[in-house]
Amino acid sequence: MNHRIQRYLRAVVESSREPVPAGAFVLYVHPRSEHPFANYAIPADGAGIDNGAALVAAARERGLVPRLEYIEPCFPSVAQALAPAGVSGHENVVGVAGLVGAG
Repeated sequence: MNHRIQRYLRAVVESSREPVPAGAFVLYVHPRSEHPFANYAIPADGAGIDNGAALVAAARERGLVPRLEYIEPCFPSVAQALAPAGVSGHENVVGVAGLVGAG
């Protein structure tokens, strides 16, 4: 169920934002807003998680805060992998816990 929700969330954001590949992530850039909640990344499907350096660079190059939103059980190692790149804390990483008992 978590993976179905993650696919839906990706499809929704892809319909209204420019996808920018950024290492193991895809940064979704809103065409008219620089607000952090309108611009965020999701781990790329099938990509191994990296340290986030490409994500940080892509976001900063566009004047954006490097920020993630994803279903945590789908990408369990993301938060720990990104800490060295400075992408951490509640303001930058939104890892939704997912559904209890769902896979």
